[in-house]
Amino acid sequence: MEDGAVFEKAGVNISAIHGTLSPVAVREMRARHSEIDVDKDCKFFACGISSVIHPRNPYVPTTHFNFRYFEVDLGKGRKCWWYGGGSDLTPYYLFEDDAKHFHQQLKMACDKHDPTYYAKFKKWCDEYFFLKHRGSTLICFITRPVTACDSPISG
Repeated sequence: MEDGAVFEKAGVNISAIHGTLSPVAVREMRARHSEIDVDKDCKFFACGISSVIHPRNPYVPTTHFNFRYFEVDLGKGRKCWWYGGGSDLTPYYLFEDDAKHFHQQLKMACDKHDPTYYAKFKKWCDEYFFLKHRGSTLICFITRPVTACDSPISG
């Protein structure tokens, strides 16, 4: 969407891909997911959704998010899977209430799964992604720590 009355630019992208992981990719993933077998080809499936919204009103912050799901076929009906992604707010004029509300909503979503997630994810992002000129940090997560399982629902 472009040049609207409310949004200067806004986009949502959805992707879904599958294929075979390269040996290099398998080695890199194995560092976090030891159940991925390095000695064989690994089939994978990945999907994601991302969005960037640039409002026309400079008092409304730009928002961005990216969330993804990645699944590796371990053979014999077993899968290793994880989620990743993040969300951030880019204010042009910082209103503390907006930033607080943004982070409260993220914390509430994290708390539904594990009350320690928000603090862990935010700390990691503050250390890795903090940009002084933005005046606001973000939250992200790279992987949901799981062991191999048959489906994300059973994990």
